Amino acid sequence: MAQHIYRSPQSRDDILDYYLHLAEDNTAIAEAFIVAVDERLDALLDQPKMGVELTFRPSELHGMRMFRVSAQFDRYFVFYKPVSDGIQVVRVLHRARHIAALFDPDSSS
Repeated sequence: MAQHIYRSPQSRDDILDYYLHLAEDNTAIAEAFIVAVDERLDALLDQPKMGVELTFRPSELHGMRMFRVSAQFDRYFVFYKPVSDGIQVVRVLHRARHIAALFDPDSSS
């Protein structure tokens, strides 16, 4: 069975936003970010259980995992869920974001 990477609209927006932000200072770094994200997604497709499993209350987030984009972009994380025929990319976020609040608005942390 063919494996697929399904990107949510939010994850596409995240990647574009970070690309544009990085490109303000250095286009080469922004391009390297895109390459790093694509390489990480390919690696996660091959080994979908590689990331750390997270626990959030909303049932649609059960089974979600996270893994950093790369050593160069170690402040950026891919949030994804393994699915029967690949991975579903939920978000790509910088670690400075309040992750718990983004995924679980009722979170008090």
